[in-house]
Amino acid sequence: MYNTLGGPLGSAQGTTPASGPLPSGSSGGPGPGQHVLVVDDDARLRRTLALNLRARGYVAELADTGEAALRVSAAHHPDVILATRPSW
Repeated sequence: MYNTLGGPLGSAQGTTPASGPLPSGSSGGPGPGQHVLVVDDDARLRRTLALNLRARGYVAELADTGEAALRVSAAHHPDVILATRPSW
């Protein structure tokens, strides 16, 4: 089992009781320079998440709609996409 940033949940040795070994080619966790796309219609939340991600060495791209997320994703090829579900 992996968290949303790609790192294993549970063990620092690269395995978890439920998942076994890490996938081939995985470094075992997030690292500096990984691209994260943050998608949310709330500008304050987007900025807060971006600031926290950037402080930890990630490259954060932002989008406020699904359509914008598709454009940004095509241009920057993020490693991870953080998105909230629409609030209707």
